[in-house]
Amino acid sequence: MKNYIYIILLFLFCISCGKKETPKKQNTKNVAFTLITSKKNYTVSDSISLEFSTNQQNNAILVLKNAYGITAIKPKLNSTKLTYKIPSNFTKIVGNLKWLLVLDNSTKLQGTLNITPETNNYPKLETYLGPRSIVAGGKDFSMLVNAPTDRFDNPLQTGTKVAIKHQFKKEVITDTLRVKNLVAWTNIFSPQKTGRILITSLVDSTKSKELTTVILPDNASNFTVDYSRNHKYADGNQIITFTTSTIKDNHGNVVSDGTLVLFTVKDSMGNLLQTNGTTINGVAIAKLLHPSKKESWTVTAYVTGAAKSDPIMVDFSSAIKDYKIQLSTNNRIITIGPIESFMQQFVPDGLTVTVCIYTKDGKLLNTIKTTSLKGIAKFNFDENFYKEGTYNIKIEAAGIIKNKVIMLK
Repeated sequence: MKNYIYIILLFLFCISCGKKETPKKQNTKNVAFTLITSKKNYTVSDSISLEFSTNQQNNAILVLKNAYGITAIKPKLNSTKLTYKIPSNFTKIVGNLKWLLVLDNSTKLQGTLNITPETNNYPKLETYLGPRSIVAGGKDFSMLVNAPTDRFDNPLQTGTKVAIKHQFKKEVITDTLRVKNLVAWTNIFSPQKTGRILITSLVDSTKSKELTTVILPDNASNFTVDYSRNHKYADGNQIITFTTSTIKDNHGNVVSDGTLVLFTVKDSMGNLLQTNGTTINGVAIAKLLHPSKKESWTVTAYVTGAAKSDPIMVDFSSAIKDYKIQLSTNNRIITIGPIESFMQQFVPDGLTVTVCIYTKDGKLLNTIKTTSLKGIAKFNFDENFYKEGTYNIKIEAAGIIKNKVIMLK
């Protein structure tokens, strides 16, 4: 029994020895703080510390907040003075830096520091220009944007001067811009003539690189068109060449090389032909074959969507006055020619000759086409297709039409 009593007493003793006395919580309600540091405006190159006096020694936390984030720092204790060294990554950012002095989840003091960019330590300058090609005439423009910053990449203060120069031909224009909403910008309008504008910017002693914008011609204005040819005859062989005048815009600038010019040709039957050329030094050239029969052309040239020429008339005389028709014994082979041109020479090979075959009562049976060779064109009426009998035929060559009645045997 005694053994049991000893065991119980030993157990109670161990329990009493294992208990620890809970420390008394420090009363922070009466802790007071006073901001010693009076300076509120700094530059990004400054080292910043905040000092506070207190009536009790404590470890209050200083919470910092700016546009990039939040952090908390501990003080350096010195009797009843607390010193907080602001981290450099928070002092190198322009703007408001808010601080809160916190003790036991209670905000004791708060305030704001204003950090401004450096102004005398070789700022950096980013310059943008665009578009890099604009149209002459004074309505189109390139925008120049300058973004000056300090060495920590902070935008310089509103009102900072940015000097710009732009040069065109012999004229140099100087202007002064001021930073607003982080940048200094302006529009540089095009002159009346083509060329290049050179642009540069300057902040304090920092200079930008040279920027260039190219002044291109405006839309083409109306022009004229002319032609040249070896002769006026419609032989279907020679080439006629169309040439524009020097095409310019409304400001007297020659249009850009490679401008497409479309030449439209309307013949006496209302049919349309087209050819095109591109400009070199403002002049476009295009070519067409002569027609194969007497013709009258109306020629107009266009720069699509911009300009056109006045129409010109081009007349072609018939190169072939007449031709002969020869029939074989059974009339099944028809020989047309020799077909002679305007100097009694054979027409060029490839002249189209057409024969239309009709029944005796005028019903069209077939149309046959062939081309001349050494001035001769031949047609063969096959016995398996064309039975014996009377037929009407119409022959057309170089616009000359002849009708004939034949008896196929």
